[in-house]
Amino acid sequence: MFWREYFVWRQLTVDHPILNLRLLKNRQFAVGSFFSFIQGVGLYASVFVVPVFCQTMLGYNSQDTGNLLMPGSLAAGMMMPVVAVLMKKTKISPVLLAGIGFSLFIVFVWQSSGMSLSTGANDFFWPLILRGVGLGLLFIPLLTITIAPLEGKDISQGTALTNTLRQLGGSFGIAAATTFISVRNIFHYNNLTEHVSVYNQPTYDRLNSLTALFVSKGSDITCSTKAAVAMKGNCF
Repeated sequence: MFWREYFVWRQLTVDHPILNLRLLKNRQFAVGSFFSFIQGVGLYASVFVVPVFCQTMLGYNSQDTGNLLMPGSLAAGMMMPVVAVLMKKTKISPVLLAGIGFSLFIVFVWQSSGMSLSTGANDFFWPLILRGVGLGLLFIPLLTITIAPLEGKDISQGTALTNTLRQLGGSFGIAAATTFISVRNIFHYNNLTEHVSVYNQPTYDRLNSLTALFVSKGSDITCSTKAAVAMKGNCF
């Protein structure tokens, strides 16, 4: 806490700060920086959550996960020059483009909320495409809106501050997603284990069938029972 406050105080008082926090006095720049922070939260949290879900819950390997994310990344890359041309040769407001980008990202989050263990690779395709297009529509217009009121050397310092806040938002997004996943894992694990007991008939029958399976493969009854309990525990 002390070092954070000291850093802010130092940047506000030194003549040549690393991050010129005084620029946040400009209302338009401050609002744009805030949305850059939100953009970082959504961008990095989604990049973190989707691969974790695919690899831990759906059994994908790193190659499969990379192939899954590639179309969305390509869509984001292809949208960058398109947005640049639209802003240069038309009178479309960057505010409108950024709004469309945020809206598409919200649609991606909404569609992803229904993912389950029965979700296949094809179910990820269009949501990730929407995410890529939305981010492509968001990056350049949002940066343009943010630094528009700045002049001279403030432009480079404003760009640095905006990028820093985006990265900071990404750190917050990943931390929040990790914490949420951990808390919900513990909650659901405890909820499920309440119903897993030798006094619960379905559990008892399942353990007996697994024990019989291992015995039929040549294992003794003691090792078979331990293996059955271990396999049942791995289900959680």
